Amino acid sequence: MLGGKMLHLSQLVWVGSLLTAVGATPVADGTTPVPGVDDTEKQHQAINEEMSEVQKLSRAHFDFTLELYSLLVGDSGDSRGNLLLSPYSLTSVLSMLYLGAGARSNTSLQLRNGLSYHNLSYSEVHRGFRQVVKNFEEPYYEGVVEAANAMFQQQGIPVSSYYSKALEEFYHSELDELDFAHNEPAARERINKWARKKTRGKIRHLIARPLGLETKLILANALYFRGKWLYPFNRALTFDKGLFYVTQQESCWLHSFQSCVVIRYEIPMMIGKLKVPMGSSPTMECQVLELPFKDRRISMFIFLPDDVDKGLSKLEASLTSETIKKLFSTLKDETVNVRLPRFKIEESTELKAALEGLGILDVFDSSKADFTGMSSANGVHVSDIFHKAAFEVNEEGAEGGAASAMGLERIGSFGEKYFEVDHPFIFIIWDYYSGMVLFFGRVVKPAAVTSTTV
Repeated sequence: MLGGKMLHLSQLVWVGSLLTAVGATPVADGTTPVPGVDDTEKQHQAINEEMSEVQKLSRAHFDFTLELYSLLVGDSGDSRGNLLLSPYSLTSVLSMLYLGAGARSNTSLQLRNGLSYHNLSYSEVHRGFRQVVKNFEEPYYEGVVEAANAMFQQQGIPVSSYYSKALEEFYHSELDELDFAHNEPAARERINKWARKKTRGKIRHLIARPLGLETKLILANALYFRGKWLYPFNRALTFDKGLFYVTQQESCWLHSFQSCVVIRYEIPMMIGKLKVPMGSSPTMECQVLELPFKDRRISMFIFLPDDVDKGLSKLEASLTSETIKKLFSTLKDETVNVRLPRFKIEESTELKAALEGLGILDVFDSSKADFTGMSSANGVHVSDIFHKAAFEVNEEGAEGGAASAMGLERIGSFGEKYFEVDHPFIFIIWDYYSGMVLFFGRVVKPAAVTSTTV
């Protein structure tokens, strides 16, 4: 499971954000001197401040995620197809851009508002990200979550030393010089190779089309995730001919539901009886199930509409931070009979229109974008944003074996809890320690995974 995002920056093409501080520049060690406080108290205060910054950053990040998702659902040409985002990946790139926006500029203000950073100062945003990046470098995440940031610049372009140092300090970003002007294919392949390496081959072509010859800077983030279930599914119980129900006509989602025809198709269905948190909301007309990964630091939350036909539309219309908070408050451990497709989805998403819908406008306009904190070059702006994500769900470490016909029947007994994911749903991959949403997806037409990859 992975995601990649990239901001294309150029003198006339892509945007770069620079470290011209809005107010105070982040201090190197992330602390503020406190007169009369001894070193131990200073350390405790610094830790508490950083944790508070991460919490505020997490709340802003989740608000941004929901707002962006809502716009993508509304703006998408195929408004009822699959959708997959890596909000953490995108927020990282846009925050690196915010880092380089001119102090007190309209560009900086639009990024701040669009990213929902209303309750965070400029310094708090970047110090918060430093803690998040450190979080994903802890031993637990090795081989589970691998996130990387990078800046690729045209050879000879003036990039502020303060900006490049700040990228390294707060985002642990790599820096590489390429020649977009004279050897665009080699430069593009260098970036794609970087993305392939960081995502372990899952994102092979982050940039599929040629870059403009005037490209000057590219900010990129790649995210790789592979988690093992805390409670693995038994491969021997997976039924290869499970059923998933969808509507026959995509237009019926938006028009007359009475004209819809529900069809079904086969997909491998994983089966298990698990003791996991489950909840529901009559208002949102859905159930929610938490499937924790090993050590419970990361979990998958599945939002399953009550109704096969109209439920997804109603659920999406009700998604807010407040309604999700109330829904999560209903979670309690239950012994649940779970049926979950063994599936994969891979999506490339156009983000420019949605970001403009959030009020992030000037970054795309060469005459208005202000990235003087990043570079002294004229006309630096964003021409496009590349985002590609892939996600796969399987038994994750369960023992192999032949599929069993047991999958044809409902497991469990009368009166037990069931959570059968046999129609379109929404899911979130959430990291508890950083509060970041690694993936946010809508699954309408899941592609089958024909074999497990333990």
